[in-house]
Amino acid sequence: MLHSQDYVWAAKEYIANNYWRESLTVTDIVRFVSVERSYLYRLFKEATGMSVSAYVTAFRIERACELLKRSELSVKAVSYSVGYHDQLYFSKVFKKATTFTPSEHKALVAKGVPLTGELTK
Repeated sequence: MLHSQDYVWAAKEYIANNYWRESLTVTDIVRFVSVERSYLYRLFKEATGMSVSAYVTAFRIERACELLKRSELSVKAVSYSVGYHDQLYFSKVFKKATTFTPSEHKALVAKGVPLTGELTK
């Protein structure tokens, strides 16, 4: 039998391995972990301070920030790489999470401006 931390760990691993899929849903994660949705929500909230869906979004934005540091990648390529096939929606989500658009973030990083802050735990 798994302990509550194991369910959270399994969910985080599943997210880390599947965040790039546009179709990734909380239902997919719940099925993978094999627990009730409300139970996973409670465990996840206790362990991370956020819901499963908020964690997925934060994970995607963190990965996008990492990818935006690479000058050869376009914002569109980055958005696709982290599971957003609508670049406009990706930009809105990114700006809400970071206060910068992806293009602004990319330009600041290129100028050497340090941008810090973890979105996920």
